[in-house]
Order: sequence, then structure tokens, then C-alpha cells
Amino acid sequence: MQKDFETLFYEADDHYLESSDLQSLRQGAVTLKERLKIYQSLRDKEIPIFQTIANSLVEAFPDENMQCLEQALQHWMSVMRYGAMAMLLNNPDYFRLGLWTKKIY
Repeated sequence: MQKDFETLFYEADDHYLESSDLQSLRQGAVTLKERLKIYQSLRDKEIPIFQTIANSLVEAFPDENMQCLEQALQHWMSVMRYGAMAMLLNNPDYFRLGLWTKKIY
């Protein structure tokens, strides 16, 4: 998203946007609205989703170290958060970079 808008604005630095550029901007705004809804839904449902997973992990691995299970859960929460933000920004590199810098893979 950000790259798309930045590119349009940068290229139109010394002139008005063309009709096709305006259409791209409108379409970007429409998809941004859709991505915002999805992002908010993921954000709002994160706790119920991961509480269910946490309960299942404890049940499936009762003898496992609780700290290990918590760390695994935290990693997957980070994966979902980076994925959600990358989707919101329409930037897959954000996801890859986030996983790489946090060493989550």
C-alpha cells in the first residue's frame, strides 16, 4: 500500500495525477478499506483464537515444559501479527523482514 501511494505521489511531483493514476488511487483506497476490516477482525479475535490453541497444546502435550509451549505460542502470535500488518500494508516484504529480524521461522 505505502509503496503504491508513494510511487504515485512521487511521480506526480511536478504535475497533476493522470486519470489512470486517480483510478489506481481510488482502487487502493477501496482495497485499503477491505484490508482494514480484516486486520481489525484478526486483532479483535487474536485472544480467543490463541486461547483455544493454548488449551489444545496443554491438553496434547501435558508433560511439555510450560515455558516452551508459551514461547511457541508467542512465536505464532508474532507470525499472525506480522502477517496481518503485511496484509494491511500490502507489503509481503514487511512479513519476511519481521520474521527474519525476530528470528521466527
